[in-house]
Amino acid sequence: MNRCVIALFTRAPEWGKVKTRLAQTHGDEFAFDLAGAMLADTLTLCASIEVTTRLFLTPDGFDGRLVWSGTTSSQGEGDLWTRLLRADAHLRGEGFERVVFLGSDAPDVPARLVEAAFASLETRPLVVGPALDGGFYLMGGARRLPDDLFEGVPVSARDTLAHLTENLHRLSRERDFGFRTLSAWSDVDEEDDLKLLIERLRDTPDAASHCREVLEKYGLL
Repeated sequence: MNRCVIALFTRAPEWGKVKTRLAQTHGDEFAFDLAGAMLADTLTLCASIEVTTRLFLTPDGFDGRLVWSGTTSSQGEGDLWTRLLRADAHLRGEGFERVVFLGSDAPDVPARLVEAAFASLETRPLVVGPALDGGFYLMGGARRLPDDLFEGVPVSARDTLAHLTENLHRLSRERDFGFRTLSAWSDVDEEDDLKLLIERLRDTPDAASHCREVLEKYGLL
């Protein structure tokens, strides 16, 4: 799968600027530690899959070497959808054919789901992994993502996935952009999400080792 790439799209772990909703309950130190652990676990996940990984960070100017030794790029200006479409076009310009975007908010997502995304792109142009909070944890394309894919789709809202799904059905009808939906998984943004992560890690002792270490450090696991 040498023409496949995971585009890991995330916010750089900076003190006071990550996991701010969890910081309100657990403090900035915990939020900073957890964000770094989530990124580390997601990079470990990417390394377990035999494809190229590229890390795209925001804000611009953050030194990616602080978190990873691989190829790192800035996401650039614009809203999330603008940045995703620009990164997608850039990667295709490098010759990648199947591009899967992944965030670091689902640090224990099983490798089998990411592998299933690439497998889906062998027969379908688009694939999406829905998040339980109404967004998505994964988006992939076997062709360049359509410029109007995210038209009218709110960012980080409870109905993000609902609006995106409407667009996916429209593209499937009008331009033969068929899609597959993967199994849902949970992002970790709020206290309830954190509790779900803790429950999953109790049941899967080999998952998300960096997050496990942080949760144990703070007496949460």
